[in-house]
Amino acid sequence: MSELEGFNAAPVLASLKPFQRRTVDYAFERLFAADGSGRFLVADEVGLGKTLVARGVIARTLEALSGQQGRVDIIYVCSNAAIAQQNVRRMNVLENKDFALPTRLTLLPEKVHKLNQNPVNFISLTPGTTFNLRSTTGIAGERILLFHMLNGMEGLSRIGLRNGLQCSVGERWHQMLEEGPPEMDADLAASFFEDVRLDPELRERLRHLCETFERPENERGDGANAERNLVVGLLRRRLARICLEALRPSLVILDEFQRFSDLLGGDTEEAELAKDLFSLDGSRLLLLSATPYRMLSMHGEADEDHHENFLATVGFLYDEPGEVAQLRGDLEAYRQGCRLLADGDQGTIHEARERLQARLMKVMCRTERVGLTRRRDAMLEGDEREVRLKPDDLEYARVVDATARAAGLPDVIEYWKSIPYMLSYMRDYQIRRELDALGDTPSAELRQTIGDGRGLSTIDPRRIEDYRSLEMPHARMRGFVDETVDKGLWKLLWLPPSLPYSEPAGHWAEVGDVTKQLVFSAWNAVPDAIATICSYEAQARAFAGADGNVTYSNTYERVRPLLRFQTDAAGRLTGMPALMRIMPAPRLAREVDPLRIVVELGDGTPPSLDVVLGEATRRCSALLAELPPGDVAGRIDERWYWAAIAMLEANPALMTWMQAASGWSEAIPERESSDQFQAHVDHMVETMRDGLDLGRRPPDLAEVLALFALGGPGACSVRALRRVAPDVEWNAAALLSGAARIANGFRTLFNLPESIVLIQNRDELPYWRQALEYAVEGNLQAVLDEQVHVLPEQLGLAGAPSADRIDRVARAVAESLSMRSAQLKVDDVRVKQRRLAVDDVMIRCRFALRFGDMRDDAGGAIARADSVRAAFNSPFRPFVLASTSVGQEGLDFHTWCHSVVHWNLPSNPVDMEQREGRVHRYKGHAVRRNVAQDIGLHALAGWGGEGDPWTYLFERAEGTDSGQESDLAPWWIYEAGDARIQRRVLLLPLSRDVGRLKNMKRQLALYRMVFGQPRQEDLIAYLDHALPEDAPEDWQISLLPPAT
Repeated sequence: MSELEGFNAAPVLASLKPFQRRTVDYAFERLFAADGSGRFLVADEVGLGKTLVARGVIARTLEALSGQQGRVDIIYVCSNAAIAQQNVRRMNVLENKDFALPTRLTLLPEKVHKLNQNPVNFISLTPGTTFNLRSTTGIAGERILLFHMLNGMEGLSRIGLRNGLQCSVGERWHQMLEEGPPEMDADLAASFFEDVRLDPELRERLRHLCETFERPENERGDGANAERNLVVGLLRRRLARICLEALRPSLVILDEFQRFSDLLGGDTEEAELAKDLFSLDGSRLLLLSATPYRMLSMHGEADEDHHENFLATVGFLYDEPGEVAQLRGDLEAYRQGCRLLADGDQGTIHEARERLQARLMKVMCRTERVGLTRRRDAMLEGDEREVRLKPDDLEYARVVDATARAAGLPDVIEYWKSIPYMLSYMRDYQIRRELDALGDTPSAELRQTIGDGRGLSTIDPRRIEDYRSLEMPHARMRGFVDETVDKGLWKLLWLPPSLPYSEPAGHWAEVGDVTKQLVFSAWNAVPDAIATICSYEAQARAFAGADGNVTYSNTYERVRPLLRFQTDAAGRLTGMPALMRIMPAPRLAREVDPLRIVVELGDGTPPSLDVVLGEATRRCSALLAELPPGDVAGRIDERWYWAAIAMLEANPALMTWMQAASGWSEAIPERESSDQFQAHVDHMVETMRDGLDLGRRPPDLAEVLALFALGGPGACSVRALRRVAPDVEWNAAALLSGAARIANGFRTLFNLPESIVLIQNRDELPYWRQALEYAVEGNLQAVLDEQVHVLPEQLGLAGAPSADRIDRVARAVAESLSMRSAQLKVDDVRVKQRRLAVDDVMIRCRFALRFGDMRDDAGGAIARADSVRAAFNSPFRPFVLASTSVGQEGLDFHTWCHSVVHWNLPSNPVDMEQREGRVHRYKGHAVRRNVAQDIGLHALAGWGGEGDPWTYLFERAEGTDSGQESDLAPWWIYEAGDARIQRRVLLLPLSRDVGRLKNMKRQLALYRMVFGQPRQEDLIAYLDHALPEDAPEDWQISLLPPAT
């Protein structure tokens, strides 16, 4: 029986939350309704799982079509290939791994035979490579197909065709041609051949192209390449149109379609090709977007008007002009009803709203958080505070104003409010371009101003070299550093867990409840400033107690990694404790589990670290009783610290894994492995197998073993991974490899200079032991358990085999741990020999980062934007991510962050809501903190010690009053607890931003009432004056799908 025959959607639908299931059922009903257009928009607010809704619609579609003959094609169109890859995994409703066929439309000729072999095909396309075909020559694989399909056409030179389609490919082009024609669908190839042959104009241009490219390159004449590009674009477009005929889509999904909304209408060739796809017989269109049209238009904004944008989108969905005309009438009636509210007439707006909602819900629905929280606040709280100005701030304002006037530029007060050290960060702004142009001939006034401004308008590299605090003359930046770096975060390598297993100790006891910070600014210079200044200030505090000979430029030479695999002068292996830290220790992980200890203690609250460590030490003492006592009369033998664990962990499966080529090599990158590392591994295995002649035991051996069990990365990692894959044996190779990979990531983290100076300055104990104590004080096991819980769902691993789940989760954790510090360039603008000089100052960034691609401190490599986001979505650094608001639809930053800082207020209040939606998503940090606070350790008495404790906590939360108060609880909303989504604004005293913020919050309350209306801001102003503060809730447009 094929996968489609007898397909049952029930298991997929059962995995959805109730509100998602309602949306799936309503969307499916409207898509296939006899009176429907076959087009439907799911416009759920950001972060509510539109991808999972699409998965449910796919399942219901396959179930409905399971009795039909022939195959079913589902086409998924997304503008971002990386997001598409992530979402395709989440939408997989079949067990086969080849559920999706990512391709270009023009590559279908070599895919059709695969399509016909499958009862269900999921074809992933991107608009840029699918519809925009005229302006580019595509990829080599497409042109290889074109060559083999056109070769042999009468009048075409084979050599000219070969050369004309080569474009920019080198020798590889000829090698590809020599491999012969790829496997192609004969009917499709013949259709394309005939289509070109029967088009006289295209055929003549192609003939001329071949004739031109048959000649040597220097004889082809000007314009040959431009004409070639146009002809290749025409051929690709013609092939794309032919390829459409090979598709049989039952469902087309357009994800975040507002990014390519120009394809939904208009008369361009690209839009016509898209229209052909959308109009194929039997196809239904499911559109997904939280912002399908501009939600609110304000006066003076250059963007498209909300009203016309809205009508164009709805017109596409209706696919019937008469419906749009009726909708215009309903909108006008609702507008009149709004105006009559001031006269006490509520009946008109009630009737108009009901009619408008009914008409819109034929083609769309939307679920929002704000209407599903008890206080109707979407679990949001404002944190607006005034920052304190200092005299130097005003002197900075005087200097930058004088600099701007000397350069002949207008007022720069808005820059001063937002950007510290303006000249250091504004290299791409007009003020710097004007100064650079004056570099050789600055006026005396300008030279004086620049000279006076060192340390004010420009950063002072001398302070950086000495690791001295910058003492920046900028109130907003100073206030932000106070709230992040100086809240104690500079002392931490990871955030505290939401559910600590023991009371925070050491540095963590000084910090309290914290979350990461997501910062949005309107100015492109601000993210660089935040990333460099916050990162540097964290480093300056860490290195304050370091060796006085350490400077910023010699840090990596003076502070060397300490967890290394080396030999001493006598040939002894000195890295055995470092190896033991990263070695998976399944027996120690199983028998000395901090969470099980805490649950068995039964108090229901996190006990002190001394209590947990004491119980762990007692259990380790019992384990040590199994081992030979050693030479009780001899000297203390510190080899016991690692050898005891080696002998306790001695079992054939672990030793086989350690010696296998796929064992440690899977976890240790090739650049880090060495002969010395292998020597350490061999010695460890030898000790496991044969034992070791040891001297007297150290008196604290049981306590150190307990530290390894509670804070050793190897033990903690194997324990955390098995919690999400409890069916896997403790000694399974997949589990051991995954744990070793994560543990080696911790070795990278603890070998960073900043980590070393944070940890090592505590006492005279060896660094490996101080690092263990640091990890235990920071509840490392609880942190890993929490992160490993959220990753499988984020990575789309629901239903994946345990070994795959372990591997993918381990790689994700290890990558976030191992990301190198990025480097950003800051300018030191100064006067040198009566000229303006600009020197580069490179600042290492890890505490805070700019969202985007960055060069790392290895020199030249790139930290990609998706890697930066993955690191921010981990408990590890960066703790601050700064960005402009551009291009972040569909991206989430919520895993360890529930605070959004509006460095600059956006021009549109809806933009503020969209920013905050980036951190308010499924099982976000605020939700987990509240579940942990409300449900807590006492609930884990029934957990049983196996499986994922966080899954158990959410199941218990679902059964509470707080977990049942709305469909979004407890996964998106959980109000029992202190954590909230934080809207943070740092306000300057007497700034006009104070009044703007007040107006913006009122506009946020009202904009849902002016949904779809022209001149929205005017209507908002009228309603703001006419209605009491709590009135808007009663008259907002609601598109919540009905219960079925």
